[in-house]
Amino acid sequence: MTRPSELMEFPVGQFRRKSQMNYKQTEQFKEKKALVLFMLANNQIDLTDQGSKVPIIQINKILGIKNACLYRSLNSLETEGFIKCTHSGYQVGKESKRYLIEDKADSILNNEDLILKFNIINNQYYKSINNYYHNIPNVITFNSHNNISENFNNFQDDNIGYYIHINNNIDYLNSLITENNNYTSIQTISNLRFEQVTKYKKISLQVKGRAFNALCFTKSGKKTYLKSDKRLNRKDYLKINGYQDYIEVFDIKTEIPRLTYILQGGNYDDIQDFYIVAGLDREAVKKFTMSAYFGKSAKAESWHSLRRFLQDKKVSKVSAELREIWNKEFYKVWDHIHNLMKPIDSEIFLWTSLWEQLIIKEAREQLGIILLNVYDGFYYKDINIKNELERIAKETSVIVKNKYKGI
Repeated sequence: MTRPSELMEFPVGQFRRKSQMNYKQTEQFKEKKALVLFMLANNQIDLTDQGSKVPIIQINKILGIKNACLYRSLNSLETEGFIKCTHSGYQVGKESKRYLIEDKADSILNNEDLILKFNIINNQYYKSINNYYHNIPNVITFNSHNNISENFNNFQDDNIGYYIHINNNIDYLNSLITENNNYTSIQTISNLRFEQVTKYKKISLQVKGRAFNALCFTKSGKKTYLKSDKRLNRKDYLKINGYQDYIEVFDIKTEIPRLTYILQGGNYDDIQDFYIVAGLDREAVKKFTMSAYFGKSAKAESWHSLRRFLQDKKVSKVSAELREIWNKEFYKVWDHIHNLMKPIDSEIFLWTSLWEQLIIKEAREQLGIILLNVYDGFYYKDINIKNELERIAKETSVIVKNKYKGI
């Protein structure tokens, strides 16, 4: 098997500054450069911009390298034809770069030694990331009115009891994640937090983030991917981590609208499919339901969702006929969603995350099995447990509803 250090042969001289790199330094740089390539390849692709953003903070934290080494790696990878820069500029005052992964890089990205090394590093990162999120400035935890005052001198929101309730449930979710992580090598993390929002000089807090794991950023194989999307296939990632027999055995249908409906008094079985709207194609409804759910204005969101639907952020002119048809369809979805429930914005991801972790916990305790999940999809090696998982999903939805109500 090819050793990682043999994958890239770069002339030592091109990195010579005041003194020549010794052999050990050169070997280390080759490996770090290969792992930088993995980070780019596994970073989610933006379909509209045709490239992978450089996740600088993520690369630095996961690989433990400095910015100078990162940029030296990127320059060398581009010089050797492994990546191609498709955008270089500035966004909000910060340097912004995007890269496409060239086919030449496949020989590196398919190397078993490097895949294993990358996943070991990645999993170590996932095990420690919760500590990181609990120490960054925009994560705010509190248990009393005094602590809130200490964090925000100008805090004017009257919903202090609500924030304490939410904070307690974030703590409960994190304890569930810690417990569930003890049984699997694919670690889940939570970046759920409060963020300060200022509007009309009034300071308030907003719940942001959700629970996720590395499996969420693999290619599921359910759709067509860009040639430049070099992320690992989900099957390969499962195999590498010892779950080669795992397949998706259950998913919570229409999870976000379903749970919102449940939290506001409904039951799991009341509505079979939240994406069924009379006279509209289900897939079309599914594609812009979230715009209707998270949208502040039906008029504004109908236009933005049309642009997203066309997968072109630069669309400025659309035929009047198409816009009229689209708006009618969007307003049907808007009315459908808002008549069934009152959307709770990004806070819903706290409750869906809690629901998913409870299902994993109960499946382990009731059925003796270790589940993996990609958000609302659950993976195991036996499809025959689907009915049992649906039963557990119904039972745990009641627990989440009671947590939401503060019981």
